[in-house]
Amino acid sequence: MNKNIVITMGCSHTEGLGCWEDKHIPKDYTTGSKKFTNLQHEAIYENNKPYFQKYGWPSLITKKIGYDVLYNMGQSATSISGQTKKLIERFHNEDFSEFENKILIWLLNFEPRISVYSKGIITNIMHNAEDELEKNFYYSYIKLLEYDVASKSETKFGEADLRLEHIYNIRVVQEFCKNRNIKFIPLVIKDYDGWLSYLAPDIKFYYTRFTLLRTFENLISPVCGHLNRDGYQILANKIFDMLETDNDLAIFENKDNIESFSFDNSTDFKQTIKTWKKKWIEND
Repeated sequence: MNKNIVITMGCSHTEGLGCWEDKHIPKDYTTGSKKFTNLQHEAIYENNKPYFQKYGWPSLITKKIGYDVLYNMGQSATSISGQTKKLIERFHNEDFSEFENKILIWLLNFEPRISVYSKGIITNIMHNAEDELEKNFYYSYIKLLEYDVASKSETKFGEADLRLEHIYNIRVVQEFCKNRNIKFIPLVIKDYDGWLSYLAPDIKFYYTRFTLLRTFENLISPVCGHLNRDGYQILANKIFDMLETDNDLAIFENKDNIESFSFDNSTDFKQTIKTWKKKWIEND
């Protein structure tokens, strides 16, 4: 029986984007290149997803602390609220009672992103969305100028409201973990001018100095600008050092073989919605 489990949450930096397999990548390829069609971009991405899972920090840290099972829920271009929805969708009926030691590690990237349910699935929307409908929705939802109580200054894109949304979703995940006796480890990419400790002084955040790693060219993938395998290895080592100092956390000998699962997509409720509409609306 598997005794110890790690659940990881986050965006592309948790998915492992940047761990590309060179033989699958054209020499002049970058993720933003207009020389390649959407189908080609999608094919290259899908071909390399196994390497993201294998060489990203979630897999490395799970092996390093000697745990048995990894559920990596990291997904590119997702929001904090979207990641929360995805966790609750997947595990709301799970109590993880079969595991002795349980950790949820969340690499928080406080990008100005929101999420809604659209067409039966979780849809993450960014302020710089290319789709005009998404962009219009974003700016109709977010006030263009807000007063930031933490820094006592005006901030664009409704950042003050978004920060409160972030804190709310972090608390939801924190309660999810408390109810299942899961150790909650919220990692922060950078300090964010201290507003986290201002808005949520009761939550212990772990600062990774992630942005410092991205200043070293040899640790960055030229394909996408994310960390490469070496960069993720260093990040995993930094995370391990932080976990090792936590006396409440059980850490074992390095384990080479783990069960690793990824969850890229949210539940598709289209059929459920269709049935509901037929039963309650069309027959009304």
